[in-house]
Amino acid sequence: MPDEGAHVIKGCANLVVDKLPRGYGHKFNGSFVDLSKQAQVNEVRKKLTPYSHEQFWAKPIPPSEKEYFYPHAVPNTATVYFLPHLVCRALNALDTNVQIVFYSMRVATLASFLALLVIAYKVNRRFMVSVSPLLMIPMVINQSVAIGADYFSMAAVILFGAVMSRPQAEGKPAPWLFAFSLFLMLNVKVVYLPLLILALPPVIKFRLYRSLEYIWKTLFLAIPALAMQYYYQTTKTLGAWTSSRTSDQLDLILHQPIDFFFVLINTLAKTGRHLSVSMFGNVGWLDTPMNSVLAILFPLSLLTYLVGMLYVFRSSIRRNLAAFSIGFGTLIFCIVLVFVSMYLFWSPPASPIIRGVQGRYFLPFLFFFVALIFQSHSQHETGANPAGLVKLYTGLFFLNTALTTSYLYFDVLPRYY
Repeated sequence: MPDEGAHVIKGCANLVVDKLPRGYGHKFNGSFVDLSKQAQVNEVRKKLTPYSHEQFWAKPIPPSEKEYFYPHAVPNTATVYFLPHLVCRALNALDTNVQIVFYSMRVATLASFLALLVIAYKVNRRFMVSVSPLLMIPMVINQSVAIGADYFSMAAVILFGAVMSRPQAEGKPAPWLFAFSLFLMLNVKVVYLPLLILALPPVIKFRLYRSLEYIWKTLFLAIPALAMQYYYQTTKTLGAWTSSRTSDQLDLILHQPIDFFFVLINTLAKTGRHLSVSMFGNVGWLDTPMNSVLAILFPLSLLTYLVGMLYVFRSSIRRNLAAFSIGFGTLIFCIVLVFVSMYLFWSPPASPIIRGVQGRYFLPFLFFFVALIFQSHSQHETGANPAGLVKLYTGLFFLNTALTTSYLYFDVLPRYY
């Protein structure tokens, strides 16, 4: 959990801006760094001693006057931390032990994630059941309880996809639900905003979405979301310190796109395995190394799922090929945008590779891809599942469950116990 202390601060402070001498960031108490060290000490990393829950809970973390700095880019709004922030405020008002605050915020994150999944399930059960194999990926499970923005990006894309791919035979989603799904998408990281293109086919095809009731409710939620996005991007991400630091990289992208293309290719060549493995585990807060067998089986399972979805929905995709192609092109654009953003904000000038890219950043794209396929189906069919779909998601759900369980049993638990 190398940087979760900083994410705790983002949740507690609700992204209040502190102008520090080194730039824009968070000024926070060293207690949270001590907490991170105590929760996952070096002895655990080296497997010299078992993890001690008794020690963690028995030793309160003393206050520290030392200031730490969490740098520059904050690519999402404060909506991401809404419930964890309320929990933090409430427990701090009660003068609660910092460990309790820490894990209560993680529970609040999980509650936020599950609440959005439940709404998505009620909107579009076929879609939610079909994406169930993806929900069993270890990193998806891990991010649902981590104090960070990735849980929100996944949940927002899932709900948005469920709403926009709802079978027409089941009726249109309620105006407030339609508006709420757009509101959530307008609060995600900037690199995911182009995924809003998923709303175009139903809005163009069905006149109901262009009715006054849908329009005013959508604008009522979209305007504050856009205002927050503007504030956080211009205040947190595009501050003077960040702009001066990224000018060289931006100049390379704009004026030497061929050179940047080779930087991108070099990154994929040198970090491809890291990106693959870190989509499933072994980075971020779930940094237990994944054994080599699972590192092969998880990508194969995912590839089987994606190819299988394309196969069982092939007829619907052919009938709606233009819209599907535009959506897929947007997906590729967003993937490149992830690399561009990390090159701008996390890579040193003239870096030969793009640093800081983690596989978990691409998890929301998986759910968008499935929603794109389902949308092609829902525009033309009655809503019945195509042949082979049930066998596909049932088999891969149990396979991913088994793989995740084995990861927990053979890799994660031996590290701590």
